This record gives sequence, structure tokens and C-alpha cells, in this order.
Amino acid sequence: MGRARGLIRGPNTQVLTVYHDDPEVTPEDKLRVDACITVPKDAPVDGEIGKMTVPGGKFAIAHFEISGDEYGEAWNALMEDGSLRAGTSLTTVSAMSCI
Repeated sequence: MGRARGLIRGPNTQVLTVYHDDPEVTPEDKLRVDACITVPKDAPVDGEIGKMTVPGGKFAIAHFEISGDEYGEAWNALMEDGSLRAGTSLTTVSAMSCI
């Protein structure tokens, strides 16, 4: 869909998955996820294609090679890792994965 609309622009296009909800507190049938690509600010969107801006700030970054049913385990491993120092807090910003 993005390629047909000219939104995928070579190696500068990043593929993202945005997870909007915490699976620990949100029922499985209410979990929201978006498949995304990076686009120029002026890219036209309509219909099934929308646009969102990821806010700036500090992000925890990790790399996992997992299958589709292992996202929860990977998330838990990141949260239990200790790399997130005491005194930092998670906000309501969505979790993302990049390909």
C-alpha cells in the first residue's frame, strides 16, 4: 500500500511496529498495534493510511530475534534487565519495534 502511494523511498524508509497498550493490563482483544513506515512530514495520507509523530526523548533499545508469540517474553526480559536505572520512569509513550 505504501509503495503504491510512493511513500517507500529507498533505504531512508524505516519500518516500525508501534504497540499502544501494556499487555499486562489490557485485555488481549483490546490490544492495539500499528504497522508503520517513516515518511516525509508533507506526505499525503488518507483512508487506511494515517500519520503519527513519535515524540522525542529517551528510549530503551534492545535487540531480540524472536517469533511472533515471544513478544511478551522479550518485553519482560527488557523490563527485568536492570539497564533501566532506578529513578527512570516509563511513560505512556507507545513501545516500538524496528525492522
